[in-house]
Amino acid sequence: AGYYAAYRYAVLVQQESLLRFANTPFAQQWLWRLAYNLAQMGDPRASQQYALIISDQLNHQHLRLDELEQWGLSQEPTMDIELIPIRSQPGIMSSVLIKVGAQEHGAAVIWLVETPQKYESYALSNDFDFLHPTDVDISVGDLTNDGIDEVIISRSPVPGAMKYPLPQIFSLSQTPPIELSFNPVNPPEIGPNFRNHWLPITEKDGQTRLQFIDTLFPPCPVIVKHLYTWNGKAFEWLDVSYEVQPIPALLNYCEIVVSHSIQVWGLQATIQIMEKLLPLWPPQTTTEGNPYPSDALDEWRYRLGLYHALMGNYTTSEGYFNGILTNPANPTTPWVAAVKQFLQDFREPKDIYVSC
Repeated sequence: AGYYAAYRYAVLVQQESLLRFANTPFAQQWLWRLAYNLAQMGDPRASQQYALIISDQLNHQHLRLDELEQWGLSQEPTMDIELIPIRSQPGIMSSVLIKVGAQEHGAAVIWLVETPQKYESYALSNDFDFLHPTDVDISVGDLTNDGIDEVIISRSPVPGAMKYPLPQIFSLSQTPPIELSFNPVNPPEIGPNFRNHWLPITEKDGQTRLQFIDTLFPPCPVIVKHLYTWNGKAFEWLDVSYEVQPIPALLNYCEIVVSHSIQVWGLQATIQIMEKLLPLWPPQTTTEGNPYPSDALDEWRYRLGLYHALMGNYTTSEGYFNGILTNPANPTTPWVAAVKQFLQDFREPKDIYVSC
C-alpha cells in the first residue's frame, strides 16, 4: 500500500509539468501517465482524467469512436478500452459505456454521449485496486421500470470477504447521470469465495428487479440469489433463496454445504437445502470413504424437526419427529429416544430451548 501511495509524488510532478508546459509534444503521454498513476493510488480522479482524455481526443484530435480501443492500446499498453453501446435518449446521437481496464487491477467506467455539437464524457465509477486482483462487471437494464436503462457496475470482493460490496447503479435519464442509492441493508454472508455478479431480471409481474446470483461449492452446487427492488426512491432488500443442485456421485459433499449453511446462512436456508436433499439421503459413503450410519436418515429428519421448531413451524416439526417414531430408518436408533425426550419437554413455544 505504501508503494502505490508513493505515486503521489509522480502525480504532483506530472500536474506541474502539464501546467508549465501545456504545449509540449509530450503532453499527451504525460496525461496518460498521470491518469495511470492516479489509478495506482486508487484516487477517484483517475476515471475523471480518462474521461477528459477520451472526450478531448474525439472532439479536437479527429479521432473516430471506432478507433478508440486501438488508440488506447497505443497510448498505454498496460490498459485496455472496451466499448459497450447502449440505447440513446431523444436529443442524443449515440450513447456508449467505456470501460478503461488495468488488466487484473480493476477499471474505470465512463459514459460517453454524442450530441450534434460534441462528445460529452461522464466518469461513473473508479474501481482500480492494485493491491488485490479486481474484476469490474457492467450490465444494463431498466431497474426503475420507467423505460430508460440504468447501468449496473459491480466489482469483485476483496479476498476473504464474506459479504459483497453493493453495486453502483446510475440512471441515464439525464446528463449528468444520477447515482441511485440503496436503503440501509445488511445482506446475509455468502462465504469465503464467491463472485459478485449482478443482473437485471424481469419477473412474472413484468417488473424488472436487481438480482445478485452466484453458484457456490462446485461438488454440491448451491445457487444463491439475493433480490432487490426499486421503491421509487432507493433499492431495498426483497428476498433470498438457496437452490441446491446435488450431483448424485458427489452427494456426500453436500454435508459440508449443510454445515456451512447452518453456521453462516441460518435456519431458513439450511431447511431449504436439507429438504431438497432429503429424498436422496444418505449417500453410500462419507467424503472419507466410510459408510454412513444406518440411522443417518433419522438424524437428518431429527435436525429438520429441530430447525423447524426453532423457526416456529411446530406442525412441520412434529411431522418430522412423528416420522422417526413411526418409521425409523433403524429401529434401534437412539434418535427415537431423542425425539421422545424432545416432545416430552416441549409443551409450548417458550419450551423450545429447554427441549434443546
